[in-house]
Amino acid sequence: MLSLLACKKEEEPAPTPPPAPTPTVPDISLKLDSVLSSCSNCSYAYKSGILRGITFNLPSSSDPILLNFSMRPLPGSYPFVKPSFSSNEVTFQFSRQGTYYTAVTGSINVTEADTNSYGEIKKMKATFSFRTDTVSNKFYQATEGVINFSE
Repeated sequence: MLSLLACKKEEEPAPTPPPAPTPTVPDISLKLDSVLSSCSNCSYAYKSGILRGITFNLPSSSDPILLNFSMRPLPGSYPFVKPSFSSNEVTFQFSRQGTYYTAVTGSINVTEADTNSYGEIKKMKATFSFRTDTVSNKFYQATEGVINFSE
């Protein structure tokens, strides 16, 4: 008696494709006078006296951008003001070619914020827009500002 058995070869599963790279989310992006600027891994948090803030160093500029809170930031909307170093104010400053500009109109809408026990900002997500003061007949307009800071 002759018996033949045949087995069907199991198909090997298709290789799984590698995961798609996670897009880098900029620490800050904004249009300053309609020119888009952004950077990733370009920021650090600090606390000095009543001020706690974030410094952003855009690669296209040697001048840092300074965002300061004189209180612990919580989710909410805050108007930008000229610094008087009093409580409950939020300031946004930067320099261009040695001239300092300060946001005097506009606001920041913080959607997420966390600080460490010392009071330094650990995480912040926010949107903002502003107009700066006028210095030597020059001012800047910022639109579409987004912050995604995480230490």
